[in-house]
Amino acid sequence: MMARGPLLLLGVVCSGVAALSVGGCSGVQPPKFELDRVERSVADGSLAIFIEATNNNDTPLPLRHARYRVALDGERLFEGERSPEVTVPAFSTVLFSLPAPIAGQPGEAIELIGHVTYVEPGRLAEILFDSDVRQPEAPIRLEGEVGR
Repeated sequence: MMARGPLLLLGVVCSGVAALSVGGCSGVQPPKFELDRVERSVADGSLAIFIEATNNNDTPLPLRHARYRVALDGERLFEGERSPEVTVPAFSTVLFSLPAPIAGQPGEAIELIGHVTYVEPGRLAEILFDSDVRQPEAPIRLEGEVGR
């Protein structure tokens, strides 16, 4: 027969793992994204897509990695990965940009689809993120047109 202490510890560990795998570390809302503008480079016509990231939580959310694809007038032309290199403060909105090294023309319809990984608050969430155990993702789907 097993001692009561190890059984209790096993129950606590199993409960913790189940909670992490089902519900995550906290009640943190993922960031929301909106298209701000799409700028076209005069030199080569490549695009810079400016995105507003909004955090409706009471703690900052570091945005770590964006994986995305870009289509112009319905034709997928680029897939990329980039770090937004931004932390969205609590109850705030910040602007960041993602590049698309494709030649876009003013007025062309643009669509960006992908996801952004972010770090939830708390030391445990950071450890799980850094060890690739749990990396929450927020979907990103933006539509607009190339500016002048």
